[in-house]
Amino acid sequence: MKIVSFGDIHEDTSNLIKIKSALETADLIVLSGDLTNCHGKAETKKVLDAIKKTQQTPAGAVRQHGPAGGGWLFNERG
Repeated sequence: MKIVSFGDIHEDTSNLIKIKSALETADLIVLSGDLTNCHGKAETKKVLDAIKKTQQTPAGAVRQHGPAGGGWLFNERG
């Protein structure tokens, strides 16, 4: 199983290109820290969508704990 973990993106997805090959083949992606700069669901979804675009096949479910992810994020998989 290949696990890729990173965090504190703060809405800046430009660095995803640097780990694109790892993301493409990951079985599980673990996100930690701040996905946004104190913004809400729409900005968080933009970050997750950028990560999903790198996937050849969808990785396992991800979960962000805390107010940035909120309860909705656990249900936004796939």
